[in-house]
Amino acid sequence: MDSIVKGFDLGAFDYVTKPFISQELLARVRSRLKMKSLNDELKRRYLEIKELESVKETMTQMIVHDMKNPLNIILGYADLLQINEAVSADPQASKYVTSVIKSGRTMLEMVMQMLDIARLESGQMDLNIENITVAEIVNEAADNMRPLLKEASVILKRCLPENIAELRADRKLLRRILANIIGNAIHYAPQDTAVTLSAVRQDQDILIEITDQGPGIPREYQEAIFEKFTQGKKDAARHRHSTGLGLAFCKMAMEALGGSIGVESRIDKGSTFWLRLRLPAA
Repeated sequence: MDSIVKGFDLGAFDYVTKPFISQELLARVRSRLKMKSLNDELKRRYLEIKELESVKETMTQMIVHDMKNPLNIILGYADLLQINEAVSADPQASKYVTSVIKSGRTMLEMVMQMLDIARLESGQMDLNIENITVAEIVNEAADNMRPLLKEASVILKRCLPENIAELRADRKLLRRILANIIGNAIHYAPQDTAVTLSAVRQDQDILIEITDQGPGIPREYQEAIFEKFTQGKKDAARHRHSTGLGLAFCKMAMEALGGSIGVESRIDKGSTFWLRLRLPAA
């Protein structure tokens, strides 16, 4: 038994005892050769799939990158049309141009998110790490939401303690994460309700929470929503459109900053998205 155990520890797959029967020995060898062949085929298929995925990702990045320039041209001319006197004097034409601009910006946002996700996945996202005051970065992100708040008839409440510790993070990236989460909360919040934005220190972490009074997220989707191209249930009343990339970007960006993101939600009770970032060592 000691020899058997030692053999397996050293990498053996099988054994026969002596005296052995030749038919049994040959059958065991054939079985192991077949298993080796199947393993080799599995490895070969795996490498082929990985290579195809790499080609697909490269092609996607090339296509998405090449979409930026024509989109920017479309938006540039649409902006010129919007300020044109003849267009602004025609309500129908003005409506059409506004729709073009809105759709173009949505598509451009999707393009930029796909490029950023590709950079984060490949570790090529350049980070500009600096000292950041939590209240300052949270307020910057919240202030940019004013037009959306007005359009949605939603109030934003801020609960930010004074003299909260500073973070070491990329200001622009963290502001984009916060804007994305706050924007989602506003979109799903019922009219005339409030979205609450809070920050608190917990030991060596800063915890930022964004809470809404929306429809909530089923438990089975609460992890999946942070994956690429996963969308929650559409809000028919608001005609909510989602690319399924925003939360995936937030998750990868938080991980790049050394933090984490998650959600706590109950159906018909609202959702709380939380961001946790580590404070710099003293």
